[in-house]
Amino acid sequence: MNLTKRFIALFLAALMCLSLFACGKDEPVTDNGDPDDFTGTISPEDDNNKTDGEDTVDEGDETKTYEIRTADDLKNMKRKGTYVLKNDIDLADVEWTPVGTYTAPFVGVFDGNGYTLKNLSVTYDKQDTGDTIGFFYSYCGLFGVTNGATIKNVKFENAKIESSTTFEYRVVYAGVIAGALIDSEVTDCQISGSVTAKSLRFVSAAGSVAGYTKKTALTNCVSSADVTVQESSNRAEAGGLIGNTAVGTVITGCSSEGAVTAYSDVGIAYSGGLIGYASATKVNKSFSSSAVTAEITSSAPSEGKVGAAYAGGLIGIVTAASADTRSEISYSYAINGKINAVGNENIAFAGGLAAKSVIASFKNCYTMSDVAAQTNLEIVYLGGALGEIMNGTTVVGCFSKNNVSATAADNTNIYLGSFSGYVPEPNEENPVNYITASIYYTGASYTINGSDAGDRLVKNALGRQLAIFSSIDSLTFDLKWDKAEWNFVDGIPYPV
Repeated sequence: MNLTKRFIALFLAALMCLSLFACGKDEPVTDNGDPDDFTGTISPEDDNNKTDGEDTVDEGDETKTYEIRTADDLKNMKRKGTYVLKNDIDLADVEWTPVGTYTAPFVGVFDGNGYTLKNLSVTYDKQDTGDTIGFFYSYCGLFGVTNGATIKNVKFENAKIESSTTFEYRVVYAGVIAGALIDSEVTDCQISGSVTAKSLRFVSAAGSVAGYTKKTALTNCVSSADVTVQESSNRAEAGGLIGNTAVGTVITGCSSEGAVTAYSDVGIAYSGGLIGYASATKVNKSFSSSAVTAEITSSAPSEGKVGAAYAGGLIGIVTAASADTRSEISYSYAINGKINAVGNENIAFAGGLAAKSVIASFKNCYTMSDVAAQTNLEIVYLGGALGEIMNGTTVVGCFSKNNVSATAADNTNIYLGSFSGYVPEPNEENPVNYITASIYYTGASYTINGSDAGDRLVKNALGRQLAIFSSIDSLTFDLKWDKAEWNFVDGIPYPV
């Protein structure tokens, strides 16, 4: 009998060890039993995932300030307290375990004090052994999950975040600062390096700052990190800053310049210079010069499923649940990047600002990043500024000056616009002019399969409330840019 009890105890201990993976702790999802209905939204209020014994762990003291001078000091960081860097730290050859989990997030303050964390490396590589059932989240970054935390004044040099799994239902969130930021503040941060996320089925979201944010403010953050997401059969969300932003996320004075790429075999790929998938989000005075790519890699839809690739200079797709939580993009721009959506046998959306907009507003934004889309079968929506505008979207005081090109089979429905590929007609439910006081450049190139688009070009966004300009010098006059909000440099007629 004693031998039997010992064997059971050892077996249970082994199972507990298996639940602790390299990227923090994998957290089971209990709020949705249907993987096809999964939205990729974290529910931090759900306490069903609490792990027995967590309350006995040393969590730190929220009233104390801890000085961090060495890699060991950093590794001893707890979920509570104020932590202040006192010098640069090289984390080369340091095996890092993210601080904070879904049920025990980091809730303290991390002050980089202007110093640099070099060579942070976080690797998660979990292969499916067939013994795990259910849905799990994985969070990869310096922090796994934060809630009510403050991260500020820190630089990351040559960070490398890699998350990969072949589990059937695994949700992966990856970022240099955190996998997920909830009700937190991130201020004055600089990031270089790379972030890679890959999973078999469900959702993979990655950004240089974080994979996912909710009720979080991101201010004065600059990134040159490359971001790549590969999702085999559902949603890939890649953003130069954040992969997926939920209600209450506010981004101000931030920028990105690293390459951003989202791949999905047969699902949906969202890729944006700043954000891959944005919901109820505000972006102000921010810009991206990133090369952005979204691609559905399969040459044929699976099980009757048609995928879609969304590539946007700032955002892949921007949306909201209602007018009360409308997303707002203002005084922001995309410049010098190449925006490319590849659908193969699927739909492709591409836009210099966003690939698609639903219940959102764009005010005083512009793009000078070229836009391209390719597909062999379904539909292409692409425009100099927006690929597709849907109900609830307004665009005021914006301009596009870029080349727009589509490559598609003859049987493809092509919606290629100088400003927007598609704009709905005003109706009783939406009696508005979607685009006002906005302009596009007549000297740009608009091509389909290498030839001038001609009559197939959707001019002036269906001719409603959209002026044109033939010279870049006419911009300041036509748009009446607000110099209190924009910075004008001598000799450059558009604001920066």
